[in-house]
Amino acid sequence: MRILLQFAASLLWPPGSLIILLILCSLLALRLRRRSVPAVLLGIAALLIYLLSIEPTAHGMLRNLESRSPGIDLTTSETASAISMREPGTGGAPAPVIVVLGADMQPGSPDGVALGSTSLTRSAGGLLLHRQTGARIIAAGGPAGIPWGSGSTAIGTNSQNRENHSTDTPAEAIAAWLAAAGIARDRITTEGSSRTTAEAARNIMQLLAADSPPVMLVTSAYHMPRALYSFREYQAPIVPVPVDYRANRTPIGLQSFLPDLAHLHNSTTALREFAILAAYAVGFWL
Repeated sequence: MRILLQFAASLLWPPGSLIILLILCSLLALRLRRRSVPAVLLGIAALLIYLLSIEPTAHGMLRNLESRSPGIDLTTSETASAISMREPGTGGAPAPVIVVLGADMQPGSPDGVALGSTSLTRSAGGLLLHRQTGARIIAAGGPAGIPWGSGSTAIGTNSQNRENHSTDTPAEAIAAWLAAAGIARDRITTEGSSRTTAEAARNIMQLLAADSPPVMLVTSAYHMPRALYSFREYQAPIVPVPVDYRANRTPIGLQSFLPDLAHLHNSTTALREFAILAAYAVGFWL
């Protein structure tokens, strides 16, 4: 009965209902004769939407991205040794730095947390990593929007954050959340002018150029390949610390082949990452 209810729901709500509509339009075009080309195109559109809306497709693409960097358990006392930084800053070497790459925001949230779910998960990863290693944190992420829009701010500082307590950018919102979670403000720096991952990498590399400390890079697992590529010119070691895993790693069942909007969103996310990586590969810097 549960499977039947899931099947019915998948047909009533998008994208299932959209797929059914496209199929019906395709059949109608075939019925009207000399409409074979529109019918085929509608049928192809329905098939593509269906394939992108099921779990095997969406999670298969996500797993491809998420498996490119080894996972690190941030909940154990072995975290520091797992990333080969047991004694940061000893022997004259610069202490490692945690970099948290921001993403979505929810400005004006009644709970006071201006972070979207992706940024919040990345921030939680940075918090756990800080508690295991004691490293200082750089929160990155500037105003959303097109690159030539107004409202851009320069690389932020701790004192600026203390003075205005602004959460206008993901970097500032992450810093505010980390401070509320108990991390001292003087252990948090913000990079609040970047609009893309590549810009964030350039700004952070400029910010760290004097000492070039090792960087523990925290971002979503599916986003890590792009982030690592963006930091490829950094002169010190980059340790990937992927969080926000989205691909299902349990056996799939019959319900996995039912179209679902969440799977369509995950497919779109993965396709976007593949497209940007392809752009990087041909020298197009985003």
